[in-house]
Amino acid sequence: MTRQRIGQRGEDLAAQYLQSQGYTIVARNWRCQYGELDLVARHTDTLVFVEVKTRQSYNLKAGMEQAFAGITPHKREKVIKAVYAYLEDHNHSADTLWRVDAIGVTLTYDNRVKIDHVEDAFDW
Repeated sequence: MTRQRIGQRGEDLAAQYLQSQGYTIVARNWRCQYGELDLVARHTDTLVFVEVKTRQSYNLKAGMEQAFAGITPHKREKVIKAVYAYLEDHNHSADTLWRVDAIGVTLTYDNRVKIDHVEDAFDW
């Protein structure tokens, strides 16, 4: 699989996982001048911006570590700027509840899937 197809597969699996947990997907691959928000979801009264990292690996644990390692300080900064752009673009008020979650998806070469979801991943 190409890198783009692996990433798309991971985002599809992450969206399905979130929906199974009671989240409503509001937007996918929302783009602005600062980059892209992979998934935007609503969970109860909170808007949730989800950074999805997908890796292909022989080992589920190693793949997950590699996935979350992809969320660098520079990536965090870009995501936060994109979140504020999204909130402004969609006319959300200053009191809108929101957070950034991370989902790591590991796809093994023998077709196993592992999904790890970290709420409030940027730990304010």
